[in-house]
Amino acid sequence: SPVKAGAQPRPDHVVNQIIDTGPGFLNTMPAYIILAQLPVAWARGAVSNRLTLIAAIDVGFALSSRGRMLLIQEIAECALLLAMALLGLWVNWWFLMVGLVLHGGWDFLHHDKSGQTQRVVPCWHVPFCAVYDATLAVFVALYLAIRS
Repeated sequence: SPVKAGAQPRPDHVVNQIIDTGPGFLNTMPAYIILAQLPVAWARGAVSNRLTLIAAIDVGFALSSRGRMLLIQEIAECALLLAMALLGLWVNWWFLMVGLVLHGGWDFLHHDKSGQTQRVVPCWHVPFCAVYDATLAVFVALYLAIRS
């Protein structure tokens, strides 16, 4: 069950969040394998597309929330991540890493624990995205630093 505003999270809630990070980490493995096989330009394009898709998913959550989540905030986040994706594709790949880290941080800090957004955003989404985005960002940084 969701944690009320200002209340301490129950131990089982914390354990569930830790368990929910596992799939985020494991789901980055196929991305590593696929990206490692691609030429650098294609890998940049793939990560750029992934970042755009991630941003669109957040807008979708806001649209399905029927006003519980501020659509303008999600559109602003989407625009920022889209800018990071395009800059990462056209200017410097470091923007891709920054965009991934920003999204993980956005999800972690933005989605409240009171249950207001939990009706729309699944409880596993925040820890999943935080771990997925962070580990993919580290991989992107290492991969592109070595291959560029």
